[in-house]
Amino acid sequence: MTKRNKIIIGVGAALICLIGLCWLPGKESDDNRQPVAQVAPFEVDGGWGYKIILDGQPFIYQNIIPGVPGKHVFKTRENAVKVGQRVAEKIVHNEMPSISREELLAMHITDFQ
Repeated sequence: MTKRNKIIIGVGAALICLIGLCWLPGKESDDNRQPVAQVAPFEVDGGWGYKIILDGQPFIYQNIIPGVPGKHVFKTRENAVKVGQRVAEKIVHNEMPSISREELLAMHITDFQ
């Protein structure tokens, strides 16, 4: 291999590395973006439930009130949306998307009593 070929290969490798380094920071910023979570209420027998759509894909289907024993449904659409929004908020902030009985009571959700 001649000196000229070594220089060409070295410059080519350097350009490839430079292009790779310029591309990677943009890729990382895409990975660090917050997901988009939407709440969609739906009717169930005797009440309401909600589903959470994360980045356009179904993520949670909640047809009963979470966090309490039994199979209770939300009495109003508004209550289903309120709890769904709280769960979606937790998802966006990388928290466990669970709801406790205490959280329900703090949101004035008493549909299960």
